[in-house]
Amino acid sequence: MGVKRIAIVVAVVCLMGISGCSANGSTIAATVDDVVITEASIQQAADAMYETLSQNPEFADKNTLNVTMLQHRLSGAILSKVAARFGVRITDAEREAVWEQNFGPQSAQGVTLEYPLWTDPRSHEAISGWIDFNLVNWMLQSGELDGQLFFAEVEKIPVTLNPRYGDFDYSSIALAITLNHPGGALAELVDFSKPLA
Repeated sequence: MGVKRIAIVVAVVCLMGISGCSANGSTIAATVDDVVITEASIQQAADAMYETLSQNPEFADKNTLNVTMLQHRLSGAILSKVAARFGVRITDAEREAVWEQNFGPQSAQGVTLEYPLWTDPRSHEAISGWIDFNLVNWMLQSGELDGQLFFAEVEKIPVTLNPRYGDFDYSSIALAITLNHPGGALAELVDFSKPLA
């Protein structure tokens, strides 16, 4: 009787685990350490970007915007975490200054089409990630951060990614889109912090 009860509990737990994987896989685009990036947040950011950039047909390739927004979120989450390990904390005020300098009234071309994306809550996190990527890149190029030590820390950040977005490349902190992963159906996340068997 006790064994039967244990077998039922194990079966229920296994079913819950299987359905949990399937549910998580369909709603999570990626995780970076303790940061969960949902599919909905990526779609909302892509929608905001499309609405803004569709005014210029050269920029409005809706098919790639989800990947672009996820790339920004991933790189921003990874780089800000690693920079914090080196005592560098990027503030929203610093991010806003960079945004204003590149896309606002202070920029060489004046207010650009992209300018509203910083204040749009749907795209704010992705834009923050893009800015973090650029700020950290500048710190690496200027020698403020040691590149070798920095990238050694980058590889310690656990990253899981929905295979629909391709693979994650630690060496370039980028999504590696391949023909095998053309942005198809959502599936279970792949953990890129562990060697694939």
